[in-house]
Amino acid sequence: MSEFEAANGSIVKVVEDKRQAFGFAYVSNRSGTPAVDNSGENIRIGELEKAAYAFVKDARTAGVMHRKTGVGTLIESMVFTPEKIEKMGLPEDFPQGWWIGIEYTDQEAWEGVKSGRYKGFSIHGKGTRHKIAKRERGPKMTELSSLITGVSLDEISLVDDPDDPEAMVLFWKRDKDSLSLRQEVDTMTTRKQAARELRKLAAEVQRQNPSLTPQEAFVKASDSRDGKELVNLYHQLPDEVETVEKSEISGPHPVAVELNKRAARIRQDAHAVGEKLTEADAFAKAMDASPDLVRDYYAEQS
Repeated sequence: MSEFEAANGSIVKVVEDKRQAFGFAYVSNRSGTPAVDNSGENIRIGELEKAAYAFVKDARTAGVMHRKTGVGTLIESMVFTPEKIEKMGLPEDFPQGWWIGIEYTDQEAWEGVKSGRYKGFSIHGKGTRHKIAKRERGPKMTELSSLITGVSLDEISLVDDPDDPEAMVLFWKRDKDSLSLRQEVDTMTTRKQAARELRKLAAEVQRQNPSLTPQEAFVKASDSRDGKELVNLYHQLPDEVETVEKSEISGPHPVAVELNKRAARIRQDAHAVGEKLTEADAFAKAMDASPDLVRDYYAEQS
């Protein structure tokens, strides 16, 4: 049995006022293909599941760069197995892996998260490496050289260079001494304000993930919990307080008309099978099902 580090998970969400960071600690499989780290290794989802459960019961230790430990505590853990993905109704290509949340008590570690220096997570522990001959790898396993079994984990560290491109810092929430997004939303009176906050959210996504295009960052921001709230709010507000009458005279945007049509069909289908769905929920579902339409609309507005 030997030690190993596997840095294929990155931070996807940060709650700043609570010093919490969330993301995949490890992804085993994506779209039917084993996820391979820089060492050519993979931990199968069954092995990862057992190791994650044991870590939650016995360790929950957080570190930095596998050099400093005791910087925080595990507060959230969810292993997405194929069975859970199916039962939860998630897309078939949803990553099979271990999602975590950590609350940080160490100031230096937390500053590294906020600044973007630490972009992801890396698991550390012991296991047995099993070499895989090239002839045994198959068409989807060309880069895989070893499987790790009998995994025992002792730490999850913040790292500055995670291997997994899927796991990224997506958005921040506000400090305790500033307005929460919910409070800011309650004070918004025009679409312009909501659009401005959404663009700020997208800018933060791109700052933390420079490889993303502005359009990709905007889509990821819009798909976050805060982003969806802002998008929904945008449709409920007038363009400008002073020009509400003019806006009403000019009529709704063609995209809004199309989304309303799609929402009506969704609500009609739901009612046909006995499901109660509000107009707002139906509209949200229509938006979720039409990301290209929504993206183009907000790109035009900005």
